[in-house]
Amino acid sequence: MKFQRTNIVLSAVKTTTCRRKSRKSCTFARQALPCASVSARSFRLIAPRLCHRPRPPFGQRPGLSLSFFRIMTLSPPPLITIVTVCRNAAAVLEDTLRSVLSQDYTPLEYRLVDGASTDKTASMLCHYAPRFAERGIDFRFSSEPDGGIYDAMNKGAADARGEWVCFMNAGDTFAAPDVLSRLFKSPPSEDCGVVYGKVVLRKDFGQVEIAPKPLATLAEKMPFCHQSALVRTALLRNRPFDVRFRLAADYDFFRHLWQQGVGFDYRDMPVAVFEAETGVSSSQRLRVNRERALIRGVEHTAAWRINYLLKCLEEGVKAIARRLAPDTLLRHLRAANYRRMSRGRTAAAHTTPPDTLQSPQPTAHPQRKDGRELSENNGL
Repeated sequence: MKFQRTNIVLSAVKTTTCRRKSRKSCTFARQALPCASVSARSFRLIAPRLCHRPRPPFGQRPGLSLSFFRIMTLSPPPLITIVTVCRNAAAVLEDTLRSVLSQDYTPLEYRLVDGASTDKTASMLCHYAPRFAERGIDFRFSSEPDGGIYDAMNKGAADARGEWVCFMNAGDTFAAPDVLSRLFKSPPSEDCGVVYGKVVLRKDFGQVEIAPKPLATLAEKMPFCHQSALVRTALLRNRPFDVRFRLAADYDFFRHLWQQGVGFDYRDMPVAVFEAETGVSSSQRLRVNRERALIRGVEHTAAWRINYLLKCLEEGVKAIARRLAPDTLLRHLRAANYRRMSRGRTAAAHTTPPDTLQSPQPTAHPQRKDGRELSENNGL
């Protein structure tokens, strides 16, 4: 009887070892051989517990990694189109070209729309074309007359193949070589149509970083400059810039998106360096104010007319002060004012609740007194 029990144990151990083929089962066999007093019934009960090795979690199995499956399922980064419009801007265009070349983001394409320049713009573009090819950037440029800056921007957006469009006009540059990579490190949501951030203003006293105002400011004016924003190409094709507005068509465009409930995604980082001294909108503030009133449909109200009169007086006083006051004093006052504004904007951006940075519910387009929409008769 004792010999029979030993044979049963040995045969069971051999069968288990052949099936498992594991190190732990072999060890158990060496331990079980001397134990001839174990019955077959007892061995059948304890052998599975001793020989069974628990399966590791899915991500810890040999040859399988969760990061591998994440890489396989992630969608590729979206193609971004950078559009530059210019006319006789060879003196400042090279800074923009170098800034685009320095971007480490891929995939990238570059469209330059020239308004039939008569300077050295064409020769400069031919010189830089091979460098864009070496960098792997799809670069194309055209030179023909256009109807203004916003007409040229519409042409660039119509020719864009990317999912997102960034307008970087002649003289404007990116704040850093990794701006686009950082912007799309976390992809925007599907309902997001605009990604925007801070802007660095280049003034005669130096550079100052300015955070955008809350989106509710779109009810009256632009809270950010278009150089610091990226827009989905489909939105620009469905509703291009209104070329009847010579200076405030960007405000009209972004205000329309905001009213239609398009999502705006703010990123707390500087995006563009904007030349704020020679910009068109900076030198003609009064006309910009009037165009914004036409877009809002309030140009006939008494409140706006009084405010416009005060703006005219303010611009007149500033012009007299610029003529009489020393340049050093004016530069110091402007620097102090912009730095104060920068600190205030930055503090407001960090304390504003996220729900205030969302678009409102879609509303009707502002209408004039005659009942027609402003886009049909803007009164320019």
